[in-house]
Amino acid sequence: MPCRRPDPRQTSLADLLDLTLAPAPVLSPLEALVEAGIIRNVHLCSGGHIPDPDQPFMPRSLCFPVAYIKTWYDPEPRLYLNTPACADIPLVQRVEAVTGMRAVWDPRAANGQWHHAIDLASDADWRRLASSMAHTTVEAVEQAVGLKLTWGELSVANARALLAAIGSVEPDGRSAAEWDGISPGTSGGISCLPRGAWWAVHGLEDGWYRP
Repeated sequence: MPCRRPDPRQTSLADLLDLTLAPAPVLSPLEALVEAGIIRNVHLCSGGHIPDPDQPFMPRSLCFPVAYIKTWYDPEPRLYLNTPACADIPLVQRVEAVTGMRAVWDPRAANGQWHHAIDLASDADWRRLASSMAHTTVEAVEQAVGLKLTWGELSVANARALLAAIGSVEPDGRSAAEWDGISPGTSGGISCLPRGAWWAVHGLEDGWYRP
Protein backbone atom coordinates (compact mmCIF):
# COMPACT_ATOMS: atom_id res chain seq x y z
CA MET A 1 0.00 0.00 0.00
CA PRO A 2 1.55 3.31 -0.99
CA CYS A 3 2.50 5.71 1.81
CA ARG A 4 0.51 8.88 1.98
CA ARG A 5 2.49 12.08 2.00
CA PRO A 6 1.78 14.34 5.01
CA ASP A 7 -0.51 17.23 4.34
CA PRO A 8 1.63 20.37 4.90
CA ARG A 9 -1.49 22.21 5.96
CA GLN A 10 -1.79 19.94 9.02
CA THR A 11 1.87 20.07 10.02
CA SER A 12 3.07 22.42 12.75
CA LEU A 13 6.36 24.28 12.70
CA ALA A 14 7.54 22.16 15.64
CA ASP A 15 6.79 18.98 13.65
CA LEU A 16 8.72 20.27 10.64
CA LEU A 17 11.75 21.21 12.75
CA ASP A 18 11.39 18.19 15.05
CA LEU A 19 11.60 20.43 18.12
CA THR A 20 10.76 19.34 21.68
CA LEU A 21 9.76 22.15 24.02
CA ALA A 22 11.96 22.12 27.13
CA PRO A 23 10.23 22.53 30.50
CA ALA A 24 10.55 25.91 32.14
CA PRO A 25 13.51 26.03 34.53
CA VAL A 26 12.66 25.68 38.22
CA LEU A 27 14.02 28.61 40.22
CA SER A 28 15.51 28.23 43.66
CA PRO A 29 13.95 30.40 46.40
CA LEU A 30 16.85 32.86 46.19
CA GLU A 31 16.65 33.03 42.40
CA ALA A 32 12.92 33.68 42.69
CA LEU A 33 13.62 36.55 45.11
CA VAL A 34 16.12 38.03 42.65
CA GLU A 35 13.65 37.74 39.76
CA ALA A 36 10.99 39.45 41.90
CA GLY A 37 13.38 42.31 42.66
CA ILE A 38 13.40 41.68 46.41
CA ILE A 39 17.15 41.01 46.59
CA ARG A 40 19.94 41.95 44.20
CA ASN A 41 21.68 38.60 43.95
CA VAL A 42 21.65 35.15 45.51
CA HIS A 43 24.65 35.88 47.72
CA LEU A 44 22.94 37.21 50.82
CA CYS A 45 25.06 38.91 53.45
CA SER A 46 24.24 39.79 57.07
CA GLY A 47 23.55 36.19 58.02
CA GLY A 48 20.94 35.70 55.31
CA HIS A 49 18.78 38.60 56.46
CA ILE A 50 16.63 40.21 53.77
CA PRO A 51 16.45 44.02 54.02
CA ASP A 52 13.19 45.93 53.85
CA PRO A 53 13.73 49.05 51.70
CA ASP A 54 10.68 50.70 53.26
CA GLN A 55 12.21 50.68 56.76
CA PRO A 56 15.02 52.82 58.24
CA PHE A 57 18.18 51.01 59.33
CA MET A 58 17.19 51.30 62.98
CA PRO A 59 15.81 49.26 64.53
CA ARG A 60 17.52 46.28 62.97
CA SER A 61 14.55 44.10 63.89
CA LEU A 62 12.37 45.88 61.30
CA CYS A 63 15.07 46.72 58.76
CA PHE A 64 15.82 42.99 58.39
CA PRO A 65 12.49 41.34 59.31
CA VAL A 66 13.14 37.93 57.78
CA ALA A 67 16.15 35.73 57.05
CA TYR A 68 16.78 32.92 54.55
CA ILE A 69 18.99 30.43 56.36
CA LYS A 70 20.37 27.03 55.46
CA THR A 71 22.32 25.30 58.21
CA TRP A 72 24.68 22.36 58.06
CA TYR A 73 22.35 20.27 60.23
CA ASP A 74 19.21 20.96 58.19
CA PRO A 75 19.29 20.15 54.47
CA GLU A 76 16.23 22.31 53.78
CA PRO A 77 16.56 26.13 53.80
CA ARG A 78 14.07 27.98 55.96
CA LEU A 79 12.70 31.48 56.45
CA TYR A 80 13.03 32.83 59.99
CA LEU A 81 11.24 35.85 61.44
CA ASN A 82 13.39 38.40 63.25
CA THR A 83 10.59 38.87 65.81
CA PRO A 84 7.21 37.09 66.05
CA ALA A 85 5.38 40.28 65.02
CA CYS A 86 7.42 40.54 61.81
CA ALA A 87 4.98 38.05 60.27
CA ASP A 88 2.61 40.97 59.62
CA ILE A 89 5.14 43.05 57.68
CA PRO A 90 4.27 43.33 53.94
CA LEU A 91 7.82 42.46 52.81
CA VAL A 92 7.73 39.21 54.79
CA GLN A 93 4.40 38.26 53.25
CA ARG A 94 5.76 39.02 49.80
CA VAL A 95 8.87 36.89 50.43
CA GLU A 96 6.62 34.03 51.51
CA ALA A 97 4.48 34.37 48.38
CA VAL A 98 7.49 34.46 46.03
CA THR A 99 9.36 31.56 47.61
CA GLY A 100 6.39 29.42 48.56
CA MET A 101 7.90 29.09 52.05
CA ARG A 102 6.40 29.98 55.41
CA ALA A 103 8.49 32.19 57.70
CA VAL A 104 8.65 30.86 61.25
CA TRP A 105 9.71 32.24 64.63
CA ASP A 106 12.32 30.32 66.57
CA PRO A 107 12.51 31.48 70.23
CA ARG A 108 16.10 30.22 70.38
CA ALA A 109 17.06 33.03 68.00
CA ALA A 110 15.81 36.05 69.93
CA ASN A 111 18.44 38.52 68.73
CA GLY A 112 15.80 40.49 66.88
CA GLN A 113 13.87 41.17 70.07
CA TRP A 114 17.05 42.37 71.76
CA HIS A 115 18.00 44.54 68.79
CA HIS A 116 14.56 46.16 68.85
CA ALA A 117 14.99 47.10 72.49
CA ILE A 118 18.59 48.29 72.43
CA ASP A 119 18.22 50.21 69.15
CA LEU A 120 15.20 52.22 70.34
CA ALA A 121 15.94 52.71 74.05
CA SER A 122 17.13 56.29 73.61
CA ASP A 123 15.93 59.81 74.24
CA ALA A 124 15.03 60.11 70.55
CA ASP A 125 13.17 56.82 70.12
CA TRP A 126 11.83 55.60 73.46
CA ARG A 127 8.23 56.41 72.46
CA ARG A 128 8.61 54.25 69.34
CA LEU A 129 9.85 51.46 71.57
CA ALA A 130 6.95 51.81 74.01
CA SER A 131 4.45 51.61 71.13
CA SER A 132 6.03 48.56 69.45
CA MET A 133 6.38 46.07 72.29
CA ALA A 134 5.07 43.28 70.07
CA HIS A 135 8.61 43.13 68.64
CA THR A 136 10.39 42.74 71.96
CA THR A 137 9.94 41.78 75.62
CA VAL A 138 9.75 43.66 78.90
CA GLU A 139 12.93 41.91 80.06
CA ALA A 140 14.85 43.01 76.96
CA VAL A 141 13.69 46.62 77.36
CA GLU A 142 14.63 46.68 81.05
CA GLN A 143 18.13 45.46 80.22
CA ALA A 144 18.45 47.95 77.35
CA VAL A 145 17.32 50.82 79.58
CA GLY A 146 20.02 49.94 82.11
CA LEU A 147 22.71 49.99 79.45
CA LYS A 148 21.54 53.19 77.79
CA LEU A 149 21.42 55.00 81.14
CA THR A 150 25.03 54.08 81.92
CA TRP A 151 26.06 55.07 78.39
CA GLY A 152 24.36 58.47 78.68
CA GLU A 153 21.99 57.88 75.75
CA LEU A 154 18.80 57.91 77.83
CA SER A 155 17.77 60.39 80.51
CA VAL A 156 16.37 59.30 83.86
CA ALA A 157 13.06 61.04 83.11
CA ASN A 158 12.64 59.24 79.80
CA ALA A 159 13.80 55.96 81.30
CA ARG A 160 11.13 56.22 84.00
CA ALA A 161 8.49 57.13 81.40
CA LEU A 162 9.45 54.15 79.23
CA LEU A 163 9.49 51.73 82.14
CA ALA A 164 6.08 52.95 83.27
CA ALA A 165 4.69 52.59 79.74
CA ILE A 166 5.74 48.94 79.50
CA GLY A 167 4.49 48.07 82.98
CA SER A 168 7.85 47.54 84.65
CA VAL A 169 7.42 47.55 88.43
CA GLU A 170 9.86 49.63 90.45
CA PRO A 171 11.28 47.54 93.31
CA ASP A 172 11.28 48.71 96.93
CA GLY A 173 14.45 50.34 98.19
CA ARG A 174 17.04 52.31 96.31
CA SER A 175 19.47 49.52 95.36
CA ALA A 176 22.09 50.98 97.71
CA ALA A 177 23.30 47.57 98.85
CA GLU A 178 23.92 46.54 95.24
CA TRP A 179 25.84 49.73 94.50
CA ASP A 180 28.11 49.51 97.53
CA GLY A 181 31.51 48.31 96.35
CA ILE A 182 30.91 48.84 92.62
CA SER A 183 34.03 50.06 90.82
CA PRO A 184 34.86 50.85 87.16
CA GLY A 185 35.88 47.96 84.96
CA THR A 186 39.29 47.51 83.35
CA SER A 187 37.96 49.01 80.12
CA GLY A 188 36.33 51.97 81.84
CA GLY A 189 32.71 52.51 82.77
CA ILE A 190 30.51 50.11 84.67
CA SER A 191 28.34 47.20 83.70
CA CYS A 192 24.69 47.04 84.65
CA LEU A 193 24.54 43.34 83.80
CA PRO A 194 22.69 41.48 85.14
CA ARG A 195 21.01 44.05 87.42
CA GLY A 196 19.12 46.02 84.77
CA ALA A 197 17.01 49.13 84.55
CA TRP A 198 15.98 50.06 88.07
CA TRP A 199 19.47 49.48 89.44
CA ALA A 200 20.75 51.98 86.87
CA VAL A 201 17.89 54.44 87.54
CA HIS A 202 18.48 54.46 91.29
CA GLY A 203 22.23 54.64 90.91
CA LEU A 204 22.03 57.70 88.68
CA GLU A 205 19.41 59.46 90.81
CA ASP A 206 21.34 58.82 94.02
CA GLY A 207 24.71 59.80 92.63
CA TRP A 208 26.38 56.39 92.56
CA TYR A 209 27.67 56.98 89.04
CA ARG A 210 27.75 59.44 86.17
CA PRO A 211 27.35 58.36 82.52
